[in-house]
Amino acid sequence: MASQLLLWREDGFHLRFVRMSADLQHVLWEDVSGEPAGHGGVRVSELVDVLPSALSARLQTRTALALSMSLVTNDGCFDFLALAQEDWDVWYEGLRFLAETSEPQ
Repeated sequence: MASQLLLWREDGFHLRFVRMSADLQHVLWEDVSGEPAGHGGVRVSELVDVLPSALSARLQTRTALALSMSLVTNDGCFDFLALAQEDWDVWYEGLRFLAETSEPQ
């Protein structure tokens, strides 16, 4: 099952379906419209940190900052905005746990 999260890119936020791979080794996302250019992902073992409040997103409201998170890798940062507090809680806590317990690549 996938959650809908907003992914920050240079040209603004994009709605994505975000899910974990069956083996919990990848965070995967795809464009809600099915466009191939909207697909992406990151290996959990490549996560350097999972931070509350997006680092590079230009968010103006306290609510948006409270529902954002950054997935930090050595190659860059992926900023996400949850649409509800419950989604943020599950993704943030789950990814922090997986990042802390996975073997680095």
